[in-house]
Amino acid sequence: MEPAVIIMSKAPLPGKTKTRLMNKLTGEECAAFHRACLQDILAEVTQLGAGCYLYYTGGTPADFPSSLPLEAVILRPQHGADLGERMYRACREVLAHHGRVVIIGTDSPDITAETMRQSLRELEGTDLVLGPALDGGYYLIGLKAAYAGLFTGVAWGTARVLNQTLERAAALGLSASLLPEKRDIDTWEDLVHFYEQGRDKANRWLREKQAYRLAAYFINKYQKEVDENYGQLLQGGGLG
Repeated sequence: MEPAVIIMSKAPLPGKTKTRLMNKLTGEECAAFHRACLQDILAEVTQLGAGCYLYYTGGTPADFPSSLPLEAVILRPQHGADLGERMYRACREVLAHHGRVVIIGTDSPDITAETMRQSLRELEGTDLVLGPALDGGYYLIGLKAAYAGLFTGVAWGTARVLNQTLERAAALGLSASLLPEKRDIDTWEDLVHFYEQGRDKANRWLREKQAYRLAAYFINKYQKEVDENYGQLLQGGGLG
């Protein structure tokens, strides 16, 4: 059976997504950035030749704009009391029709088709593949079978997620493989880091991403405001 990719996503609606960026960005800007991340991720997934499922929450299929490349994507609602249960249910449903599955979110627009391809290859010789995130979670999980124990009793949204998942895998007797670490884009600091990555010549490919272009626009926009405010303080004698 062919492999598949599951994308777990909130509906890209203002005030409902990327809310940790709202200390700098407007709700509309956060939603626009989410759509850009989805566009970049879908472009990479379509290169795999694998099944693609988008499990959504917080809205309806109509909330995903027609500008997104959704022609070959199967949209399904998420079900479950928490993220773990929602991922487990999605994994179980998809593995009924596919031999291997990789689950990703929308916080890593720099994830590439090759990273997902590598994950699917490693699943040929291991039970579990995890992509560690800098914040202690993971940006990718790959499986050949759905194990409820990997998704229950995990402190979602904390720095313990990756370690707890590895502990549960060991208790289940599962072999595990780790991918290179990535940094999710959850906060303004993460967005700035993403932008700075693309300024490095080794990462010029990032500049073609829709999410990167938006990040550059937001940073230039809000940094200019910071600089202008600083200049006004200096002129008014508010500093020094």
